[in-house]
Amino acid sequence: MWCCSVGTQAIPNHHWFQAAEDGQDEEVARMLAETPSLIDTTTIVGWNALHFAVNAGHTKVVERLLTASPRLAHAVNSSGCTPLHYAGDSEVVERLLMVGSPDLIHKPDRRGRTPLHYASLTGRDEVVARLLAGSRDFGVNGDNEGCTPLHCAVMNGHENVVEKLLASKPELIYAVDRANNTVLHVAGLNQQSSPMIVRLWRTNPNALRAVNASAQTPLRVAIRAGNAPAIDALLGGLSFDEILSTFTECGFVVASAAGGSVDFEERIRHFMDQQCECVARLLNRDVAGTISGYLGLDHRRPTKIQRTC
Repeated sequence: MWCCSVGTQAIPNHHWFQAAEDGQDEEVARMLAETPSLIDTTTIVGWNALHFAVNAGHTKVVERLLTASPRLAHAVNSSGCTPLHYAGDSEVVERLLMVGSPDLIHKPDRRGRTPLHYASLTGRDEVVARLLAGSRDFGVNGDNEGCTPLHCAVMNGHENVVEKLLASKPELIYAVDRANNTVLHVAGLNQQSSPMIVRLWRTNPNALRAVNASAQTPLRVAIRAGNAPAIDALLGGLSFDEILSTFTECGFVVASAAGGSVDFEERIRHFMDQQCECVARLLNRDVAGTISGYLGLDHRRPTKIQRTC
């Protein structure tokens, strides 16, 4: 996970950090009054009390800590993350930006990931909306690996975040990471909803035929990943010849069912034994039944795709 709780039991001043993480506002106030220097203490990985309070979503503690030391909003931990990277509540985001500065939105961690990357990956709709509203010029630049916030949202299937990102910055649909992966490649590798994948390729049809650094199209990625929902969703934007060509390249052959395909059930069984059950289920249908709605195939000549062993 990108955003997680950090244990406080085995570190100096653990009770201070624990109080912030647990949202014990009165205890935080008492400890701060007795020992003001606690405000500047950090864990061995650079987390201060504000990191803990923001990560846990305790607005009152966040308010108290920022009042005591506004500079905490700009403090980074050993990963290069400010508290804003961990924000899961729009009210907390608002306070951090008010006390800190709008520049916090663009602050990357050591891997080049901004708070918008984190919010997109974890599906925090309200935070994404607030960050987008705070800076319309965040650009399409990715992290150190070239992944944009849209790549992150697609990776974990956060459809609402995908919609917000595309509405605010439509050109994100054309971005590729350093391995030349489009968001459709990411969708093909991960088990995401078919409607979201269809939405992506309809927005950018050219991405269906884009090849990444490994010379893989999104459909080929989906086939090799055994991602049946993605395969179904991607078929609709491709021609019959493109579909057959891709399956052939991946080691499948097309045989007429009427012509007597050889040991079809045995081949499927062997394929399933190799832990590709979801693709086996897909391939155990007539191609006509799978894609006729898109391609208008002739149902009178049923065709099956089978695996070559």
